[in-house]
This record gives sequence, C-alpha cells and structure tokens, in this order.
Amino acid sequence: MVEQVSRRVQLRDKLLLGALYASFFTLVFVFAVYWTFPYERLRDFVAGRLSAQTPTGTRTVEIGELTPVGLGGVTIRDLSIVQTSTAPDASSSELHLSEVNAKVALLPLLLGSKKLEFHASAGKGTLEGKYDQSSDTQRIEAELNALDVGEMGLGSWVTLPLKGKATGTVDLRLPADPTKATGSVKLEIRGLKVGDGKAKVKPPGMPAGLTLDEVDAGKLELSVEVRDGVATITRFSTDGKDLKLTGTGNVRLADPLKRSRPDLNLDLTFSDAYKNKSDRTKAMFELLGLRPEWQRATTPDGTMHVHVGGTFLAIRGGPGR
Repeated sequence: MVEQVSRRVQLRDKLLLGALYASFFTLVFVFAVYWTFPYERLRDFVAGRLSAQTPTGTRTVEIGELTPVGLGGVTIRDLSIVQTSTAPDASSSELHLSEVNAKVALLPLLLGSKKLEFHASAGKGTLEGKYDQSSDTQRIEAELNALDVGEMGLGSWVTLPLKGKATGTVDLRLPADPTKATGSVKLEIRGLKVGDGKAKVKPPGMPAGLTLDEVDAGKLELSVEVRDGVATITRFSTDGKDLKLTGTGNVRLADPLKRSRPDLNLDLTFSDAYKNKSDRTKAMFELLGLRPEWQRATTPDGTMHVHVGGTFLAIRGGPGR
C-alpha cells in the first residue's frame, strides 16, 4: 500500500515537472517570436493594406516605425496619410501624427468585429479615443487636448496652412448607409492662424490665385450635430484681431467621405489693420474690390459673404448671398 502511494507521488511529480518544462519552453518560444518577429515587414504590410487606389483618388500611407506593445498593441511613429484626388485642380491632403499607440481587443476580433483603443500625439497635444466596427456600423469616440493642427497637417484639407491647438470631442456613428449617420462634434481651436505668406487662395475668376499673408483668427469655436447623414453647423465663429468669422450651413455625408458635399455660408470681416498689413494685402483687397461679383457680396461695413460648395474632393468657394 505504501509502495503504491509512493509510485503515485513519483508519477505526479514527473507529470508536474513535465508540465513546468512544457510551460517554460512555450513561454520562451512566445517571447522569442515576440522579440524576433519581422516588424519591419509587418509595418510595410500594414501600410500597403491601408493604402488604396480608387477611381476618385489615391490614398498613400507611410509608417516610420512599428513596434509591439503588450498583447495586441503596437506603437506607430511618424504616421502619414496622403490623399490625392483625380478631380481637376484638386490638391493633395495630408494627415500626420508623430506617434500612435493602438490596442486591438482580441476576443471581439475573433467574433468578427473590431474594437480599437488609441492614443496619438501631434506636437505637445494628444488625441485619445475608441473605434468600434461591426458588420454594418462604425463608431468613433475621440477627445482632443491641445492637438497641434499645424503638426497634423489639417491645413492641407482646406488648401491653406493652419496653426493652432485643438481641444474638444467627437462622437460619431457611421452606418454602411451614410444617410443614417448620427453624432456630434465640438471643437475649439485656440491661437488659430491661417495662411503663411506663400500659399495661395483662388477666388473665382482668378486662376493664378492670391497669396494670403498670415491671418490671426483668434479662437475658433465649432459645434456640429449629425442627424440622418447631414452634419449641421450649430456654431462656427472666430474672434481674431485680423478676422472675425461666422458661419452656417451643413455637409451631406457620403461614402467615401471625400465625396461629401458642403453647403456653407460664411461672413468674413477683416480688420483695417490686416487690409493694410503689407503691399500684398493692399493689392489683394483692391483686386477683390474691382470685381463685380465680390462688390455684390460685400456689405457697406466690409463684411464679405462667401459660399463654400463642391465636394471634399474639390472644395469650391466664391461670393455668397
């Protein structure tokens, strides 16, 4: 009886030792794969899969460095997304983030949905959020904290250089049918500067464009409500020393987003100091004042009415009401 118990104890110890050896070698194998995995190839693969070419344009994604973080997480440095449109006279738009940390929830991924948490930085500011994708709906939740819009390259989306720090929230539900999109956007950009003395705006009838000296637009406040695929502006204003602006209108969302159609009316009032800031600004406002369409769109106090239309593929601005 004692001998049988002794054999059982020995067998148990051997099984336990074998299990420990197996666990140890499995752990070593996992760490070996983790640290020797060809992440440079994975970086190129991810960038290639995110890049795309369609009849409406080309999206090019570049990643400077991709490294693992924990289980299911990565750190991406120097992420650039360049969108080039095939539309005539359309310019390229670029989004740049200096660092992005992302973590994918593995269990939902196995069940066919995607849940992603991310943290990104541009300049000294941050962007934190969540992204959920099911079979028919995407949801984006994000919080911006002093995010550097110049570092991000957001100015390329409106074809003018922009500087400033953006703070606010984004909460959007985007079904497969864009006409059912809902959500809200609330943003505040402090220290907004528009133009750099090099980039040009192209008013109607002036294909060569006009060079815009930097405009101090102060603080921009923007609130948008999205219902049934229409993003309606509820607040859009600036209080800068060079420019005071108010805006109304909406954007009809489309798939892809670049095909969305803005219908915006803006009232711009430039200060006399800015109009006389340089020979270039003097000449610009003199030229605009000579054109009948801009004469009709300017009130006696100097406020200019501007309408923005077209699509995000090719934004078109001109004299308004």
